[in-house]
Amino acid sequence: MMCDKSSDDEVKEETKSAVCDNPWKRKLDLISCDDSLEFIQYPNHWDEGNYNEHWTETDKTGWPTISEEEEKTAFESILVTLRQVIAMLTTEQGSDAWLLARLFRLGASIMLLFMGLSDKGSIWDAYASILGVAYIAPSTQFMFDFGHKMESTNDRLSQWEYKRIMNDRYEAWVASGKRGTPCHKVTRVEVHHEGTLIWQQHPMISASIDGCWFVYFEDGSFDVFLAEYKCTQARGGYGGVVFSEYFIQMQQQMTIVLGSRRLDYLISSRGLSRDNLVPGWEWRCLFSVFARPDNGITQMMFVRHEKDKYMKMAHCAIERWYAEVLPRMVLKQRGQLRPHHVNYDPIEKMYMDTETVITLDYEKEDADMATEIGNTALLLARLEKEKCVECGPESLTHLDGDDGDESSSEDS
Repeated sequence: MMCDKSSDDEVKEETKSAVCDNPWKRKLDLISCDDSLEFIQYPNHWDEGNYNEHWTETDKTGWPTISEEEEKTAFESILVTLRQVIAMLTTEQGSDAWLLARLFRLGASIMLLFMGLSDKGSIWDAYASILGVAYIAPSTQFMFDFGHKMESTNDRLSQWEYKRIMNDRYEAWVASGKRGTPCHKVTRVEVHHEGTLIWQQHPMISASIDGCWFVYFEDGSFDVFLAEYKCTQARGGYGGVVFSEYFIQMQQQMTIVLGSRRLDYLISSRGLSRDNLVPGWEWRCLFSVFARPDNGITQMMFVRHEKDKYMKMAHCAIERWYAEVLPRMVLKQRGQLRPHHVNYDPIEKMYMDTETVITLDYEKEDADMATEIGNTALLLARLEKEKCVECGPESLTHLDGDDGDESSSEDS
């Protein structure tokens, strides 16, 4: 694809030297970076020992008394019916309804942090986020906004890139006299978008699904898999590596979609049958990274579903949720949750972030980014160079209005 091979080799060497006995202490995990769409080969994303070695239950001495009946009532407040599960699937990511659906739940993106196995924060940060009391620095919010704004572009380009790779593979197979593994030409890609999916059997666990892809081939077969989009301002993307947070996030998404029988519904609702799935089909997630507009898609590869290993982590997480989140949930519903209950001083945190993080002019940066996002010329030039006929200027016109919208809002 468009990976810088020299820098990628440097990252790989750096990653090799960072490997240690505890895989969670590595910031990066070594993977291959190419456009073959083969599965990522990870050295070890799983802690085969006891996950609770990384966690000690909070000493709740001095806390207000909480009865078992109150905990039961609090737990029942997050139980969901099938009708409610379906309703929450329509929530737009980032909306108030979406945030409310995630409240008190272990979202896929926060699972590793909650387990105390992330180097991007502490367990306390996870508690504050789950309870809806975390302070988000403007610089962090800026990155969230950028990712949200670019996600639809990532979706469109990912579809185009996937079809290019698969059809190039098909043409190579035909040119070889149809020797080797049979390939078929992609005729259509349909992406189903959803909001928050709550696992009805384990209602404290949820995931937001960027997309469920249905790929149709000219021989009548189809493929289906999840997709996770990442958007970054780094021009080189992630340099051919995947953070452990993202790997666990995708495992949780895949497990919930299967465990809730959502996949069966999505297949049957389209009049499809598992009998027509491509030979050798297995459940997986497409990991697609979109860098700055002059780079486009810098990574696209599959992650296998490892349900048994994920469930080992999930069982420990559920046990910890009952011990740590549920009592704090009661206190919040009572209006008695205090900063020390989450080891969190918002005033000190605000001061630290203001002093060390917020060094950018947020309004200026946002305007600059809107201009860059609105400039689709580089993207379109790349598509035209690759003779893309299915993804022309009209498919990206939603970006062209960013600057105009901002100016009109200022005039008003």
